Amino acid sequence: MKIENSITVRNNDNLKSANAVEFVDKKEFRRRTIEILKCTRDPIYFAQKYFTIIGPTKEKDKDGKQITGKHIIKLYRKQRQLIRTMCEQDRVVVLASRQVGKCLLHSNIIKVKNKRTGKIENITIGKFHEKIKNKHI
Repeated sequence: MKIENSITVRNNDNLKSANAVEFVDKKEFRRRTIEILKCTRDPIYFAQKYFTIIGPTKEKDKDGKQITGKHIIKLYRKQRQLIRTMCEQDRVVVLASRQVGKCLLHSNIIKVKNKRTGKIENITIGKFHEKIKNKHI
C-alpha cells in the first residue's frame, strides 16, 4: 500500500485529507468496497465497527484489566434504536442531556466571545480549556 499527498486533518494521523491518494492492490480494493457497502446498508454495523471513544469502559480485556484509551464503542439498545430511527425517519427530535462529552476532540473548533472586549474568535476546545484554567476568560 502506497500513500501520496497524505495530509492529515487537524493534525490527526488517523484522518487523511480529501486530497490523500492511496494505491492498493485489487484484493484490498475489493475488500474495502465490500466493507463500504456493508457500512452503507447497515448503520448499526458501521457504528459497532468504526465508532470509537476515548476513556475507561466497564469491559475487561482478556487479562481481566479494565479497557482504557481509544476503543470501539459498544452500543446500548437505546443507541441502536436511535440510530435506526434517525435512518428511517425524515425528522427526529432527540432530548439529550448537556455536558456528556459531545465535543470529543481537543482540536474541535468553537466560537467564543470575550465578555469584556466583545471580541469573537474561533479557537480549539483545548485552547479554550487552557484559557479558562488560567482565568484568561
